[in-house]
Amino acid sequence: MRTTIILLIVFVLCPLARARIGETESDCNTRYGTPKKVAEIVPECPTNEYDYHGFKIRIAFAGFNGPAIKMIFTKQPSPFFKDDEIVAILSANTKDGTQWKKALPENEAAKQMDPITRIGAVFLTDTMGGRSWVRSDGVTAELQIQKMGLTIQSPESVAREKRAKDEAEAKRKAAIPAF
Repeated sequence: MRTTIILLIVFVLCPLARARIGETESDCNTRYGTPKKVAEIVPECPTNEYDYHGFKIRIAFAGFNGPAIKMIFTKQPSPFFKDDEIVAILSANTKDGTQWKKALPENEAAKQMDPITRIGAVFLTDTMGGRSWVRSDGVTAELQIQKMGLTIQSPESVAREKRAKDEAEAKRKAAIPAF
């Protein structure tokens, strides 16, 4: 009887402890503990920072108790990620029915490179530790060069950041005086 109750509690609480990209702020608090409010990492999205087993995790949420749309992982005291830690984070952020695959860089500079130069840039970036992945539902993950930070973000996060950048650029252009 006692074992049955313990198993029941484990099965009920386990889904609550699986806070990942797309999960709510409450789920993340259950998983990672008491957060600190920090500066936004996505415009107009409340951001929490968690200290979790030697990792700092900053998470942006789409509104009050909305889903997590961007997560930035860093380590302390050693800032460098090991491959097994990267695998663990990506595995934890794999939704049922999705999978990660390695992605080529999609920044503007890479898009303008000829194919040979782009392959060389990809090799150099990978050699220095920078890598990126895309999940089959459009969520992306990017490991910084030198393996000092891992960012996972949803398409909504990318769209919000682009919209804010475009609005700031439009304001800047509108403020240019007529010389």
